[in-house]
Amino acid sequence: MAAEQPKRPLSNSEEAATATEGSVAPASSSSPPPLAKRAKTSGPCSPLTAAQPQLSGDAWDDLDALVGGESFDEESAPPASSEEAQRALFAARLAEAKKIDAEDLPELLEMLRDKAPSWGEERRRRSVALLLVYISRSGRQCRAAFAAEGMPMLGSALTEGVRGLEEGTDAERQEAGMRIEACLACLKSLPIGRATMWEHRHSVGKPFDRLHRWCAKSKSALAAEIRVPTNSLCAKWRLQPKPAEQDGDAQQKAIRRKVVQILGQGLAGFVGNSPASPAHCVMSPSVGCASPGMLPPSTTAAELEATLFAFHKGVAKGITDEYRRHARTLRNNLGKNPDLRNKVLAGETSLEQLCSMSTDDLAPEDLKEYRRAEAQKMLNEVWDKDGSNAPIPRTDSNDGYDRNLAPPPLRLRKGITSVDETSDSGAAPSEPKRLEVRMEPPPTPFGDGLAPKAVQDMGTMASPFVDATPAPGEEDEDAEALIRYLSNSIL
Repeated sequence: MAAEQPKRPLSNSEEAATATEGSVAPASSSSPPPLAKRAKTSGPCSPLTAAQPQLSGDAWDDLDALVGGESFDEESAPPASSEEAQRALFAARLAEAKKIDAEDLPELLEMLRDKAPSWGEERRRRSVALLLVYISRSGRQCRAAFAAEGMPMLGSALTEGVRGLEEGTDAERQEAGMRIEACLACLKSLPIGRATMWEHRHSVGKPFDRLHRWCAKSKSALAAEIRVPTNSLCAKWRLQPKPAEQDGDAQQKAIRRKVVQILGQGLAGFVGNSPASPAHCVMSPSVGCASPGMLPPSTTAAELEATLFAFHKGVAKGITDEYRRHARTLRNNLGKNPDLRNKVLAGETSLEQLCSMSTDDLAPEDLKEYRRAEAQKMLNEVWDKDGSNAPIPRTDSNDGYDRNLAPPPLRLRKGITSVDETSDSGAAPSEPKRLEVRMEPPPTPFGDGLAPKAVQDMGTMASPFVDATPAPGEEDEDAEALIRYLSNSIL
């Protein structure tokens, strides 16, 4: 055996390393993990020289990947909750559609009423606000359908947003402000006026008044931003005529209520002149009775009566005979003309256009064809009565001139150079001069650039109906920003 070498005393650092090695050594004989190896050789100044907890091999691999700058796999990320997944699926469905169809709106409203409360309060509020933004970008039929079915949901979202502005913290006010802007964008695009707002005065009108007062009292930047669309809506409704329910004269109010009932009968499809006639909802084949996207006849009748009252200067002249006769004419023609009735209820024909239509324009299409055929028949009988419509035989003297047509061009006889000049010598000139007659074009109805007085008067009145649907490249940037914010995930 070799002689034993004397033991050299250990330094302080070597004693610390020996002690550390003894404390970290695992009980098993398996090789230490890679990170533990680096910790032993890192020196006395390394932060990993302290006692380390026991970790499994997979945990060490993940920690090695993190320290080495490698990213985790997507499968190792914590999965989103089922509530957030359902909300994200709802937002993805709206983003894929871009514009909501009137046929899909009832299903979306039912989903928000029944399923969205289980997603969480904050997710439900954002989902409702997101739907309101998409409705403001959709077509006329979708907006008309929402005005008929979704006004309570809009009022609830507006109430919650105003409460957040009045009682919430700074972060909650910012969140409520985004939802309020979505409500105002939808409210601005709906085909409603003062009569509809009066009907929904408890669910929508009162929260809007609270919002208007808060914007007037608050001096924050958020209040200044919300004040712009709020004042715009107030100015729009202020220009519209007051509905019958807001008339201060009791006697005049009773008459206007009766007119609202008469117009409602026509919009509901009553056939006949008696109010007791049964309703016969005759829809056009292209629309059908089950087609959504129609405004309620009762609400549209209140809007139509207010427009008709302003059309006949009811504020200054009161109830006139022309106002009564016009209401009965509209009632009868709307009841007999389903195509016109559907256009009015769908928002395609504005109420101002309806009040400006003549009797021929209000008539159904088959009646218009019959009237045109009868007028042409009577005109042909008048022409053929004395034989004036018969063709004149062609001769050298008349050149086949038809007295029913325009006069022939003026031709000069030989020897005449102008209308007032004759040739005394009797010799025909080599090239007779032609007479040039210039005629001024006839005046047009709007040649002076001014429209008729009735059109001018109607132009000062704001229409409760919506404008045309914006083109794909004309979407508002504010709406795009709202969609991005409201579509963000909530953890």
